Amino acid sequence: MDTLKNTVSIKNLDKAVVLAALYNAAKPIYEYMRVKPETMSPEEARLFLKNKTVVFGEFIGRILKIKLDTDVIHTEGYDAANGAGKARQAIEQAREQILNFAT
Repeated sequence: MDTLKNTVSIKNLDKAVVLAALYNAAKPIYEYMRVKPETMSPEEARLFLKNKTVVFGEFIGRILKIKLDTDVIHTEGYDAANGAGKARQAIEQAREQILNFAT
C-alpha cells in the first residue's frame, strides 16, 4: 500500500478548521442524525482541541478515525467510513475556502 497516498498534509492549517471540515464531510451515524446539527464550526471544534483531544474515532455521531497530533493525517480510517478520498477532499475544500477568504 502506498502510504503517501493515504496521508494529507495539514501544515499551516488551523487544526480546528481541519476537525470541523472532516466532521462536516463525514457521514452521520444513523442513531445520532437528529442529535447534532449537520455542521460544526471551527469555534466548536476548537473547544474539543482545547481539552487536548487529538484522537477522534466515533465523534458526536460521525466516524472520523483520525489523529490531529502532527501536521500529517492518515486517512485510511476516515476514508473507509466515509468514502475513498473524502478526507483529502474535505481538507482541500477547507484550504480553498481559507485562500478565497484571504483574497
